[in-house]
Amino acid sequence: MSRRSPGRLALAGVWFACCLASSWGCGSGASRPTAPTTPAVDLSRTDTPLGLSAERYLLQLIGNDLSEDPALPPCRPIVVPRGGKFVTTFLWFRWEGDELVGRSRPPYAATLEIRLRRVSSSILGVVVDGTVTGAAPDEYDRIMGQRDTTFSAEGDTVALSGLVSPRIRDDALGPTLTGWMRGPIAFRDAAGAVSMCTNAHYYLEPARPGGPHDDPTVPPFVPAR
Repeated sequence: MSRRSPGRLALAGVWFACCLASSWGCGSGASRPTAPTTPAVDLSRTDTPLGLSAERYLLQLIGNDLSEDPALPPCRPIVVPRGGKFVTTFLWFRWEGDELVGRSRPPYAATLEIRLRRVSSSILGVVVDGTVTGAAPDEYDRIMGQRDTTFSAEGDTVALSGLVSPRIRDDALGPTLTGWMRGPIAFRDAAGAVSMCTNAHYYLEPARPGGPHDDPTVPPFVPAR
């Protein structure tokens, strides 16, 4: 039996280990691949549009009775009106110049006018500001029914700030908008009870006809088109 030299065995072991450990091979023609270039990520997303389409939007307005945030003090007095500080109505938006303007349409009776302007954008969404004028009685609640509560912006000094959520591809709902209204705000009822606030939270989401917000048992009802 022939005996292989230790040197040849060691050399073969090195060659075998090289071929196992290396991702670029041990052949004479192999070359080490270059690392992929990391694509630049633009965190500012300055090209993100303010994407609220021309359709019906559900708007909810909520006043605070309890708050420990000095920047968002509670309304006074609390527990007034008896129907609560929670108002729901519907708005439609359209472009007027560089502003996106939301207003009510029949059969809804709100006189609200919300004017939105795009401020900036990031991967979190589009930052907006704007103004709020007018009033909105509670016009819809799928669970509690309509409330004897009306929201009103007192004067022309109620400011709005918020964030439009980034739209996910193939998202059937579409972008939502949440934020705060700040300024002289009132929640009142038909008997004249009124609570004054310096802030109110709002939530806006698409409410397409025929969707979950078209409940024929809760008037007013907008039929599907």
